[in-house]
Amino acid sequence: MIWYAAAILVAYGSWVSWVFLNNRFPGQGVFTQATTVVWIFGAVLAAGGSLWENWLSAHTLNFGLALSFAALSVRHAAIALTHPEARTPSFAAATLSGAATVLLLLGAVGILPEYLAMGIGPLIALAGLLIVYPRLLPKTVVINVNHLSERFGQFVLILIGDGLLEIILNTESGGTTTVLAIAEAVAVAFLLWRAYFIYVLPAGPPPTLARLQGWVSAHFVVVVGLGLTSATIAAEAVPLNDELLSHLDAFTQTVGAGLTLALVYVGLGLALVTSARRPHRVAVPFFVIAVLLIIAHFVAPGMLNLQTGLLVVIVMGLVDYTAHRLNRRNSGDTTTVEDAAAGA
Repeated sequence: MIWYAAAILVAYGSWVSWVFLNNRFPGQGVFTQATTVVWIFGAVLAAGGSLWENWLSAHTLNFGLALSFAALSVRHAAIALTHPEARTPSFAAATLSGAATVLLLLGAVGILPEYLAMGIGPLIALAGLLIVYPRLLPKTVVINVNHLSERFGQFVLILIGDGLLEIILNTESGGTTTVLAIAEAVAVAFLLWRAYFIYVLPAGPPPTLARLQGWVSAHFVVVVGLGLTSATIAAEAVPLNDELLSHLDAFTQTVGAGLTLALVYVGLGLALVTSARRPHRVAVPFFVIAVLLIIAHFVAPGMLNLQTGLLVVIVMGLVDYTAHRLNRRNSGDTTTVEDAAAGA
């Protein structure tokens, strides 16, 4: 669990930093495109090194992370040189990301212990990009809300679909599944999609940087929860033979869908509370179902599984209906496509 959360934190923190950088300084030049390709290549290598150690080593993980943070460092350095108003924060971000790059490269070539490098390097970079850098920004930073909403929405959509992809991959690995298992997985994915895209995303990120940090942090909870939920649903829907179980499959079977879904709903509720419009009442059913799922997990461990999946789907549907009713009462606002069309 700690390793998974740490890996997601590094990937998510690097991604958020890149998105926010492009949000403040959009551009489609050759330099921007080249550094983006380097960042993506490094992220792919890092992901492979952390998940598939049978063909990629920890040295590759260090090298991939080094490439990603090097791309961030170069971009921030270029901004510091070309935008005087952003010189101080960009130079700080470039320096800290560069320091992380050096440490990771030392781990990749074996000068430093590889696990020490991959532990300290990203910590230095993320502390700079997520804590130091925002505090050095001017208070009048203009945020492109539409751009942020689009990027975060795309990221969440990929994670929601990951559960269905995991089912296909597990089936190809020797697992067996049923029509009921696939139907329940699709229903959960659909209801989570509605929870985010109908209620959370339309509320929008806050316009101020201080509140934006809370909104971004809430999305980190959503990201971790969705990742674990995808793996948990896949493990429940497509049981594998013992010799094919990976460490993540074993973990998700132990935790169960109750805690992972609860984590998603906690993140969704926090995102609503910190959003631009702050529809607090809409967040209430999300927090309620999270509490119920946590209680159910500890009172009856393993109760939420494939056999009780239909009950989970029904409860999630009721939460969606409650959120819909509360959303319509929220200051007369409408967020669903149907309500917007009716209002027009």
